[in-house]
Amino acid sequence: MAARRAVQSTPVTASRALAFICLIAALHGLFFIWYQRPDWNTQWPDQEGYRRLGEVLATTGQFTRFPDAPAFAAMATALFPPIPYFAALVMTEVWTTVLFTASMYLAVGLVIGARQRSASSFLLLGFLLGVTTLSRPAFVLFPFALAAVGVIVLPLLRVAERPRATRWALMLAAFAITMLPWFTYNYVTLGRFTLSPAGGIGRGLWEGSWQATWSGRLQNELTHLADDISDRATLDARVRAVAERERQAPEPMLEYVHQWQDIRRIWAMPTDPSERAIARVKADQEYQRVAMQNLRRQPIAQLLRRLARGMLVLWAAEIPFRYSDINALPPLLIYLCWGAQAVLVCGAVAGVMVLARRGRVAAASVLATPIVYVTAVHLPLLTEARQSLPVQPIVLLLATIAATNAIGHSLPREPQVHEREHL
Repeated sequence: MAARRAVQSTPVTASRALAFICLIAALHGLFFIWYQRPDWNTQWPDQEGYRRLGEVLATTGQFTRFPDAPAFAAMATALFPPIPYFAALVMTEVWTTVLFTASMYLAVGLVIGARQRSASSFLLLGFLLGVTTLSRPAFVLFPFALAAVGVIVLPLLRVAERPRATRWALMLAAFAITMLPWFTYNYVTLGRFTLSPAGGIGRGLWEGSWQATWSGRLQNELTHLADDISDRATLDARVRAVAERERQAPEPMLEYVHQWQDIRRIWAMPTDPSERAIARVKADQEYQRVAMQNLRRQPIAQLLRRLARGMLVLWAAEIPFRYSDINALPPLLIYLCWGAQAVLVCGAVAGVMVLARRGRVAAASVLATPIVYVTAVHLPLLTEARQSLPVQPIVLLLATIAATNAIGHSLPREPQVHEREHL
């Protein structure tokens, strides 16, 4: 009888624990809403577009940032699927994280056979990945990477029980159909197939070519000088003063601020929304041309900077403090934040190895895919910590697996029959 009462009480205990965890998560989120409010309008210019969308939608009913421009009428935006990118209050990363986590939850279940591998399940996976990409275009190639793991990697690893190639083809078809309205809109509006209104990866490539040349604080100071001072002679004098103060060569600093001003002027000058959208494509092309020119001069040094500083920023440089307070933080506190995240990433790598050793090769391969993908996509571009945020739940899951294994609660091995099938 006592054993029966213990079994019956388990669901109640689990429900209470889940409710407590949800409460902690909600309170954590509410704290940062309160904590970040002073920086909303001063430190995060990226969110202004989203705020403008919400304001115009609330006051006019039109889903556009430019309600008075004839080129952006409500009918054009009505042809779009419900893109979470535009539904976000101020930023898209958290919504992308929710969508990507849901996508990976479905993908892992389909690969390891925990769910029925029906055609509709793979169509749903393709749709979820499409909506994720519409929220964050950097994931546009992820469905192809996932399909490559399923069709090429898993057979090489001799995983016997795996989805057929036709199922992955269905996923890619659903993904393409989901993305079609967005590609069509950009082609009609900008005259070219592109993932974003900016026209491509030119600006990210250019900013990446300069990242880690100086400290983040120094580069931020140079950027603000280029943004605030339009007179070139005055700008040069201020930059030379900064170089003297920092005891560094002024020539690279001058080249950086000149490039920044010259290219930004291309798309900042037009005032008409339609002309400005087209100008941004031209500016992106110029960003890419100048970026390649920068990269060709010091290819080895650029590669080393990307592998060292760029990857550190991408995976371990999130600092959960207001931007307006970061420069006043003790360096030790910043290093502790970086160190904790670096430990998590190392734990995630260890988690993949634990899964593989336990015979869960398929799960290890699929869970490692987004980490490898995000690293490969952002390696040549400007890296920011928030770019890896959609994959952080996967990192935490794998790190938890590694920690659980380390303290002695080992994962069960796959049944012996599956191990023979892998050989």
